[in-house]
Amino acid sequence: MSPELTPGPGAGGSLETRLEASICGKCHKQYVPVRAYCSACRGRTERIYVEGRGKLKTFTTLFVTPDGFTPPLVLGICELDSGTRVLGEILDYRLKESLEIDEGVIVSEKDGKYLFRLERGLSA
Repeated sequence: MSPELTPGPGAGGSLETRLEASICGKCHKQYVPVRAYCSACRGRTERIYVEGRGKLKTFTTLFVTPDGFTPPLVLGICELDSGTRVLGEILDYRLKESLEIDEGVIVSEKDGKYLFRLERGLSA
């Protein structure tokens, strides 16, 4: 099953859950965030939009954080439904004690940062 790719913000999906990405014209590898050239084959990429839903693959909690971040900072890697992996901050830090690998995550982008919301946290 191939991932749904859309040419721009006017086509399909909620704007809140769509992420700007790029895809290589040669090898079709996808990247989030956008980049001009593919690191796998050096081909040129074009801008696309992918759905910002996926599964949490790993996470960690930082108690000593970089300047500008308030501890605890919970970071995770999400594998989007399109197959691309994204590093971001898990906003539902109160649920961090019960985070599970492969649970559903919704990814959004704000000011160049990727933010994860747990799907189960949305129904509470």
